[in-house]
Amino acid sequence: MTMPIENKIPDFRHLPGHNCVTTAIRNIVNHYGFRYQEPMVFGLAEGLGFQFRIIEGLENPYLSGVAPGLLESFCHNLGLTYDVAEFDNDRDAFADLRDHIDRQIPVIVQVDLFHLPYFQSTMHFAGHRLIPVGYDAEFIYCADTGFHQIQKCPIDKFTEARQSAFPPFSPNRKRVRIDRMAERPFVEEMITKALFNVSHKFLNHQAGCNLLQIADLRDHLGAYKTAKSLHAQIEKAGTGGGLSRKLFADFLDQATQMYSRTIYDLASSNFSESAGLWSRIAANAKDGSLEGAAEELERIYDLETRAIQLCSAFEADDL
Repeated sequence: MTMPIENKIPDFRHLPGHNCVTTAIRNIVNHYGFRYQEPMVFGLAEGLGFQFRIIEGLENPYLSGVAPGLLESFCHNLGLTYDVAEFDNDRDAFADLRDHIDRQIPVIVQVDLFHLPYFQSTMHFAGHRLIPVGYDAEFIYCADTGFHQIQKCPIDKFTEARQSAFPPFSPNRKRVRIDRMAERPFVEEMITKALFNVSHKFLNHQAGCNLLQIADLRDHLGAYKTAKSLHAQIEKAGTGGGLSRKLFADFLDQATQMYSRTIYDLASSNFSESAGLWSRIAANAKDGSLEGAAEELERIYDLETRAIQLCSAFEADDL
């Protein structure tokens, strides 16, 4: 039997977003017929994080405001099943991808965006995720985060992007499939669970969720070879602005509307203020200045510590 040289997932609608993982999750769940806004996905995925590291071989320190394991947390909290696969070679990885597209099943693929021509990026980021929604003899068609249209990527470049092991990520040709749900998951009761889990991670200084590392950033601002890189980490890099604090504040605002709980409203206000301070640091960094950043980081630490403590204030019957 002759295999088709062109196929696409019909009726797949790509809605642009901010964070690559939560945009991909939102668009797949939407494709299955259930509507979610990205801030809600980000919150239910326990997306808030903080990590600062100086990594040998990188020109600038690594800074992230997103927790690890978003997709796993989202599926766990909503009771969704998912499948993760990694591949030892390009042939098997492409065969698996083509098989899913042929069966009209969208999957999330991890890549290094440096190798995707439509990004025109001069920097590596091997933790990027996108949804391949079609292929032909020359191209993979990609539904990718902030782009409004489906993007075409040459197959050889897409293959390079999946091969990349640029630190601190190692894609290993990884892909994730969220299985189709039969009915809309009941979100309201999961908001409290997600917020409790987020606060637990931060109060225990778990990897990727450690506010104490804000002090490390404060003390190593001089490690940035170019201040503009700090701007990109805070305002771009899939953060939605303010090192992802704006996305989380919007989630808390939605939680407030559902629960009418003062603690969520207060926490949302704290993270909104924190997002503004992060954006101020980024704006100055874009102009090449880090003056005043140390003092603003101390204020950010106080605001976010208070917000995390608010999110941990639950009654026994909340969980």
